[in-house]
Amino acid sequence: MRLPFVVEGSETGKVKENLTDMPGAKITNADIANFIINQVNDRKYVRKTPFIAN
Repeated sequence: MRLPFVVEGSETGKVKENLTDMPGAKITNADIANFIINQVNDRKYVRKTPFIAN
């Protein structure tokens, strides 16, 4: 995954995903952790590197 500026904070529950362009300027560390945990059983991004942001 590719990340924008990471800020410390609570989970917002709003993660934007895009395979070709950065969808935002920042993301919270809690949202990153939640995204990674959800990808364990989700095959959507296997062998891909999505951009994620809040």
